[in-house]
This record gives sequence, C-alpha cells and structure tokens, in this order.
Amino acid sequence: MIVDNGFERIRLENVEIKLKVSQSVNLASIESAELSSRRVEQGDSVRLDVDILPFEGKKKTLAFDIPIPLSCKTGAADLLLFDADAYQMWEYSRARTRFRANSFADVVDMLVEAPNHRQLLVVLAKRDQLTMRGREPLRELPASAREVLSSAASSKALDKANFEVLAKLAFDTEFNLSGGDKLRIEIKPKKY
Repeated sequence: MIVDNGFERIRLENVEIKLKVSQSVNLASIESAELSSRRVEQGDSVRLDVDILPFEGKKKTLAFDIPIPLSCKTGAADLLLFDADAYQMWEYSRARTRFRANSFADVVDMLVEAPNHRQLLVVLAKRDQLTMRGREPLRELPASAREVLSSAASSKALDKANFEVLAKLAFDTEFNLSGGDKLRIEIKPKKY
C-alpha cells in the first residue's frame, strides 16, 4: 500500500520486522459481554466484562472500564464491541469517503490509525431506527465484505451510516480476537 500508493513514487530502502514465534495459537472469539450497570451518568464509567473463548484453553473474562464522556448526550445508546476487521468494515460502511485517500499523507494516516488484531474496539454510539433491509451493500467493497453486509442486512442489523459516535476506545489484549457484541445502555444526566 505504501509503495503502490498512487500519489507519490516511493523507493523502499529498508524493512524492519519484529516477530514473536511461539508454539501456541493466540486466537479467541468474543462470546458475550455484560455491563456492571445498564444505566450510567454522564462523566462516570461502567465496567465491561467480555467473555472470550481462546482457541486453546478455557473461557476467560476480560474486564475493562468504559468512561462515559461528560459531554455525552443523554438517553439510550449502544455499546458496540468489535474485532479489528469488523470495526474497519463498520467504519467503511458508515463513512466510506473517509477511507478514500486524497494524498500520500492520507495513506500513511490510514495505516497508522488501523486497529490491530489484538485489540478490542468499543464504540459508544446513538442511532436512529432506519433499518438496512432492502439496501444493497456498497459495490466498492470486496466480495467477502459485501457477503457479510448482505447477511447483516437480512437480519436485525441497523444501517451503520445512521450512528452518531459518542466515544471510541481500543483495548489491547493478548489474543487475536474475532467476533463482537452489542449492548444497550441508558445515559443519564450528571447529578451535581
């Protein structure tokens, strides 16, 4: 992507790679998630417990504190959990123009900002009630991504373009994660 970027001619002079080799498989699927409370005030935080199932081993629970911004709008919101690939697809379908590079600097920014596969991505968002049913996935997406979005469109999935993102968080884990979850949360006004 850097060398073949379409904006600037790049001459690759050096590549440095750091590898960690082990005899284990560090894959895990996100099985479920639960919040310590479904009602939280602006400016407070809520504990998120995520159950994962490692490829090799028993189910584990990862715990994270999710801060709710003081500036967050009150009312119902969704807490969306993603692996890195699902997050990128969600972002692409939400704001596809954001992912079109207009310069070499944009290409570099996209690579730097891309989540890694050992992260759990958490998005706090409000949504409207428009459904995705009957809509065709974007033709610019690879066939595999269109297939995923098509199956989502035929289920209970909502139109990803209709989310207002209130907060985004990335948590590092020891596993390459797959899967996701969605939880409803009620954000209440801060009591002083």
